[in-house]
Amino acid sequence: MIKDPLYDLFIIGGGIHGAGIAADATLRGLSVILCEQGDLASGTSSHSSKLIHGGLRYLEQKEFSLVRKSLKERDVLHQKASYLVRPLRFVIPQQPQMGRPSWLIWLGLKLYDHLYHSKFFLSSQTMRDKIFSVPLKAAFQKGFIYSDAQTSDARLVITNAIAAHQKGADIYTRTRFETAQPMGNYWLVTVRDLLTEQTRTIRAKCLVNAAGPWLDDVLMNRLHLTHEKKLQLVKGSHLILKRFYQGEHGYLFQHTDGRIVFVVPYQHDFVLIGTTDVLFEESMGNPKTVITASVEEEQYLLRLVNEYFQQTLCHEDILYRYAGVRPLVAGDKDNISKQSRDYRCVVQEEQGLPLLSIVGGKLTTYRQVAEDALNLLQPYFPKMKPCTTQHALLPGAVIAIDEVSYEQSFLRRYSWLPPELAQRYLRSYGMRAELFLGETHSLPELGIHFGCGLYQAEVDYLIREEWAQTSDDILWRRTVLGLRMTLPQAVELENYVLEKKWTYSS
Repeated sequence: MIKDPLYDLFIIGGGIHGAGIAADATLRGLSVILCEQGDLASGTSSHSSKLIHGGLRYLEQKEFSLVRKSLKERDVLHQKASYLVRPLRFVIPQQPQMGRPSWLIWLGLKLYDHLYHSKFFLSSQTMRDKIFSVPLKAAFQKGFIYSDAQTSDARLVITNAIAAHQKGADIYTRTRFETAQPMGNYWLVTVRDLLTEQTRTIRAKCLVNAAGPWLDDVLMNRLHLTHEKKLQLVKGSHLILKRFYQGEHGYLFQHTDGRIVFVVPYQHDFVLIGTTDVLFEESMGNPKTVITASVEEEQYLLRLVNEYFQQTLCHEDILYRYAGVRPLVAGDKDNISKQSRDYRCVVQEEQGLPLLSIVGGKLTTYRQVAEDALNLLQPYFPKMKPCTTQHALLPGAVIAIDEVSYEQSFLRRYSWLPPELAQRYLRSYGMRAELFLGETHSLPELGIHFGCGLYQAEVDYLIREEWAQTSDDILWRRTVLGLRMTLPQAVELENYVLEKKWTYSS
């Protein structure tokens, strides 16, 4: 049941920005409540390219500040949670006729390295090892290699929510923000529990609109404020296929239209291909609207990768596809690919009460967004502590230089775990895997096996500690085992989850 204190912050939205602001704010000593109308990370924040990157292509738009900021955050996030943010080498095959000559690409890569000198990521180099060129056609045997990072976007959101909750934040999912009214020295916020349809009111000194693509909807239709449209919505679609090349590296391919597409290893047995940039002009008012990849987008992505790889991929090879709507700062509709991926934090007052809106932004810079946003609120919370998130480890993390030692210790302690399962636990939960493994000494001790390495102990942990309420929450946002599970297995899991009568931690 939602309590009735006077919170410092009421955060609308449980995506990466909402969770990141909650984690930062609690470290600064603020009281926080976060409400998400769906599951944590159920919107844009689980439909990304799963990359933490500087934005190599933003150099062409001369967004040097954004690239530098992103490269710095890449290092910071790897330090904060090296188990979740892991280096990934990318191959750029040389193809001068694509509009970006080789010398320009090499110059861009050296500038990329120079803008921020990384402690953890290897510098760019020419392609020498044959493993990088083996899957490519004969015309693409030369090229370049550079570094960025890969993450589980949804798990990054959930881990930030855990960090906030550990410091006292109240996190509520399936709870929709309805409206808010200024009431003297606080906002009176009305929310609706979407499971019971009951409404409640909450008091908070400041509203934080971190609703992502729903930001304009919140301002206009929930708060009834008149303003110019702040967002330009863009749909990005991705395809998931069975793994068809060896090696733990990704590819960056150039298209004749100037766009680039990533092909990256995903969940051990798969590859992820994306993304597109398509103007999205539908209403975001209905959270149940299903955003899908169009046939044209699928053709676009397949056609491009087939220009480079020896193996021809077709629609029948697609195992899963997803699309997300990215909220960009409003700009030129005719140049979507060139629109800035930077962000703005905007504070406005309504009858003397602060309303903070997060406009734009990307996964990589979420921590910096939170820091900048909360710094803007300093006049309203003069006793607020300085930001410490740059050095604070996320739950489950060990110091990056100690990661190998911890993994070796974990593997010795749980030597009975199948290697692939042990690695999944480490990459998903870090040290927190011990919360459900405990003193177990065999697989049967983990309880019911729902299939694909998903055991009862992990499911119970996700329900109890990570706000999971449905099989989809577990299969697609916390484990991604939905790619492997059969329909009967998923149904058995759903029945188990529905029968469980846990009291969710709040």
